[in-house]
Amino acid sequence: QHISQIAQQVCIFAGRPLPPEATYSEVRVTLPEDSPLRQEWFVIALTEHFSILLAGLDRLAPVEHEALRRFETLWTFDEGVISAVLSDLLELVRQQRPDKAAQVEEAVRRFPPRPPDAHYASLIVQKFLGHLEQQHLIAHRAIFQLDSLVEARTRQRDTAQQTLARVLQQLSSAVIVLNAQGEVVLSNDIGQFLLQGSWDRQGAYLPVLKAALAECAQQATIYQRDLILGDLSFVLSSSSLEAEDGERLTVVVLHDLSHLHLFDQTRQALLETLSHQLRTPLTALNNAIYLIERDPTRSSEYLSTLRASVHRLTTLVNNLLQIAETQLFNTSFLPIYVHEVLEHFMTHLGAQLWSACVRLENWLNQRLIVQLDLKRLIFCLLDVLDCMQARLPEGERILVRIEALSMAEDSPWLVIRFIDSGAALPTQELTSEALRRLSEPTHAFSAETQCALRLSMARRIIEQFGGLLSVENAPNRAQVSFHLPAKRG
Repeated sequence: QHISQIAQQVCIFAGRPLPPEATYSEVRVTLPEDSPLRQEWFVIALTEHFSILLAGLDRLAPVEHEALRRFETLWTFDEGVISAVLSDLLELVRQQRPDKAAQVEEAVRRFPPRPPDAHYASLIVQKFLGHLEQQHLIAHRAIFQLDSLVEARTRQRDTAQQTLARVLQQLSSAVIVLNAQGEVVLSNDIGQFLLQGSWDRQGAYLPVLKAALAECAQQATIYQRDLILGDLSFVLSSSSLEAEDGERLTVVVLHDLSHLHLFDQTRQALLETLSHQLRTPLTALNNAIYLIERDPTRSSEYLSTLRASVHRLTTLVNNLLQIAETQLFNTSFLPIYVHEVLEHFMTHLGAQLWSACVRLENWLNQRLIVQLDLKRLIFCLLDVLDCMQARLPEGERILVRIEALSMAEDSPWLVIRFIDSGAALPTQELTSEALRRLSEPTHAFSAETQCALRLSMARRIIEQFGGLLSVENAPNRAQVSFHLPAKRG
């Protein structure tokens, strides 16, 4: 259209039916189906100062996109070559558009092919070379940016893989990742141990495990079931996700409940014994209070102390009985938004009158979904919070920080941190040692042992959700971190 506005005569050739001419100076010629010109593109310009031909012959190589087609190109000022091409084109105009043949022939006679003026020839060559140089620079910049992007993505992938591998190895649950064909593409050490089958001496349970994994690979939604493999008891959870290359993967987590049975039996016996032993001094204290109240002049100064002791013992018994009623095995893992978890948590903090002792920082900037038992998680958080508050200096507050940790692009983790300035908390090694001493007949149920027991219970519950609980101690600082797998929602 632009050329037709400045040229005295324009003749257009194309392989598809063309619309009628818009102006008198336009002549449109539709090429026949068998015309060899349909395999090339060309531009011929005839002026009073120079003539030029720019043409390209299609290599006819198969390509995925039209923009990727390649041509053998030619551009020339040679009037002999241009005259030969014009002769063929004029013959085509006479055959296809006899009504316009005289008009086109007259235009060619007015502007016959001629050798170029040196000024125009050098100017056109300079323009061509400048364009090629510009395209080369654009391609060079694009390649440089692509190399930088590939390098950055490679570093991100390597970092994510290292972080993911480190987190997987820290988990006490088996994690196995399957592709769409049910083949194992990734697993942590516990998952590899189960897949090797050295634990299955009879060879009867490894096929059951593989069949369960194959069943998980066929599920398109969140899937959960119990899995019994001889003496081993698991809760199997799986969910599907899409990798960066579009491949569908299935993440399977096997929560080992075998050790929890013995732990639950020990805990139940311990709590029942403590509860019944505490009822006896409670009765004695109540009787003593009754006798003192009958004769207040004798020991009125001890009434407040006795009542505080009774209140403390009653609270302790109720807490122990509440722990004893907690079931570890009737699990109900349901998807829930993190903001709903925080709302329930803050509601319970207000009911426990702990709001003044807690400062909440929410660093989340995205909507996350976790799959867990909400009631059990809230109980776990409050129990650990109570354990930390009991050893906190007066006037100090516990910082509760909520944040997201990205291990991979589509695999974030919800992190809940409890941070305070109290005394050091029992680590996992100290917790195991405290629980071992607890089985000794002469061991006293100290505050340290009670804290170790509560942290151990919390760790077991978080691991059931596929997460991780860690304890970090530093000078004048203690931190408990809950890591829970999540999805963006």
